[in-house]
Amino acid sequence: MTSEDTTNKPTAKLLVKPEKAVKIGKALAALPPKQKMHMTAYEVVAANKAEFVAAQQDGYWFIDIAKILNDEVVKISASTLAHYMRALDAKSKLSRIAKPKAAEPATSAVPVSPTTKPTTVTPIVDTPT
Repeated sequence: MTSEDTTNKPTAKLLVKPEKAVKIGKALAALPPKQKMHMTAYEVVAANKAEFVAAQQDGYWFIDIAKILNDEVVKISASTLAHYMRALDAKSKLSRIAKPKAAEPATSAVPVSPTTKPTTVTPIVDTPT
């Protein structure tokens, strides 16, 4: 075994020259986008969300839509489809919510204005009639 053959030594350190690392980086940066070969059931639901909503508005239930998906080799139950749709709705709502402003430090639990006068409590006394 030569000193450069480290395939059988898991503890051996592989040293790479900086020029080689730069060359690898450039090669990776030049790669074209690779088309996805497969999609998950969630990705299929996300990609067709508008169509699913339209089908629901036309009177179709999740079970009807899930059957169509199963017929097209996307194995999904009606409850999972409903869960994915709710998750996508929540995700889209979160992206539309403005980021909250930084909280101001609280000065007192009860707001006090400078024009507020102290109130007095008058006890109620029972008078004989």
